[in-house]
Amino acid sequence: MKWISALCLTVLSTGWQAANAACVEGPVDTLTCSGTTATVLRNDLTPSPNPPKGTINLVDAYLVDVAAGAAFQIINNQSFGIDLNQSGNSSAKSAFGFMIQTGGSISQTISGNVTGKSQSGLATTIFAGGGNLRIDQPQGLIAGQTVGLVTQNNGVGSTTISTSGSVTSVAGNGLGITNAPSSTDLTITQVAGQISAQNAGVAATNNGTGATAVSIAAGVKSIAGLGLSINNSGASTKGLTITQSASGIIDSVAGISTGNLGSGETKIETSGIIKASAGDGIGASNDSAKIIGLTVTQAGGSITSAGAGISTRNSNGGDTVITTTSTVLSTAGVGINADQRSAGELKITQSGGTIDGFVTGIGATNIGTGPTQIVVLGNVKASGPPNEDLGFGVGVFATAGVSGGNNSNVGKVTVTQAPGTTVSGSLWGFGLNQYGPQPMEFSTQ
Repeated sequence: MKWISALCLTVLSTGWQAANAACVEGPVDTLTCSGTTATVLRNDLTPSPNPPKGTINLVDAYLVDVAAGAAFQIINNQSFGIDLNQSGNSSAKSAFGFMIQTGGSISQTISGNVTGKSQSGLATTIFAGGGNLRIDQPQGLIAGQTVGLVTQNNGVGSTTISTSGSVTSVAGNGLGITNAPSSTDLTITQVAGQISAQNAGVAATNNGTGATAVSIAAGVKSIAGLGLSINNSGASTKGLTITQSASGIIDSVAGISTGNLGSGETKIETSGIIKASAGDGIGASNDSAKIIGLTVTQAGGSITSAGAGISTRNSNGGDTVITTTSTVLSTAGVGINADQRSAGELKITQSGGTIDGFVTGIGATNIGTGPTQIVVLGNVKASGPPNEDLGFGVGVFATAGVSGGNNSNVGKVTVTQAPGTTVSGSLWGFGLNQYGPQPMEFSTQ
């Protein structure tokens, strides 16, 4: 995302001399802007003919539709905070919609139309040493050609994004949110509305020292990419949490993808619909140097995918816990595919519903020292053609250890199936491999 900062500087440094829309000062430290000509407010020049103020209001009469540059721009190289408010009938359209750069904190309330005809819709950068970055969209439209809403927080504060209107991108990501190592928390909340993009619906990377939290309550649509791509990339970044409510719908090539290199646990909970036309419904990996857990909970709704319905990889010794309550369907892959590579426990619980995979219903591999536990309280099926050499066509396939390897410390495999449930496959119902010295347990209760 570093290119955003350079891009903003280039456009703003060459286009600031254009006439501003009418901005009237008053009360103290407040600007109210209207008119049909693009506005540029900056204080990085001497003299600064149009400096920004602490509060800036774009009223209904701010109706800008121009061909080049940004419809509204701020460069603030000082440390004071800015509150920017756009009213519901205001409209700002140009090559770039809004372009904001500041050395302090900024809070933006966007209720109207912000459109980047050939570039980003709303781009906000916090300079090094700056504070918090907050954007609230209670209604309206944020649209861009390259990206809908993009932020880069190089400061020492948090990033908070809330959307209730429409955010769209013709050729890129709907939301592109990045925290630098100096920043803290990264929070994205979709309350209502729709996020639509060619690439990822929401792409967020937290390199900072805080936690990452994403909440989805409405539609996220990606034509050619991920619905959600959420990553903790800093070694000191804390937990990563994704929550999808029952009203949420993720429709994309691949649904939810997370990568965690930080120091806090990964927790994903879905209650809505996830549809992945070519990839995994949920793909989550922990590859941190620290021991952190990975939890995926399907509390309701459905997951339908061409890849794995749910796929996890835990490489750092933390526990992996997967729970499903409803429908998990893979039309060309594995229903649940869990890979445990070190000391933690691997536990898969189907508390209800169905798990239907084309290759395998439930596939669990544990090459670490922790136990593997699978509980089946619903129906599990592998519906594709059998292949004994590859293990295709097995309802539940669990492996502890590695064939021909040193398996002296491999953990125990326990499988429990409730009476009245069905586990079936075109090859076998169960395929259980215990390479270590521990006894394997299978029970019905």
